[in-house]
Amino acid sequence: MNAMKEEEINAAKTGDETALRELGMELGSYIAAWSDAFDFKPGDVFIFVDVKDILYAAWMKDE
Repeated sequence: MNAMKEEEINAAKTGDETALRELGMELGSYIAAWSDAFDFKPGDVFIFVDVKDILYAAWMKDE
């Protein structure tokens, strides 16, 4: 997602959205592969979590 943000900035500066479109297509392919691998159906709600952020998830903390 950081790469997408950087390419959005670059595209705004240069007016060339080629890299942004290509990166968007790669991200779409990545999400499609994960959806297939985990049998997600259209309309299912899912998020990708950075493994570093799992430590901060409320459901992971001891109370």
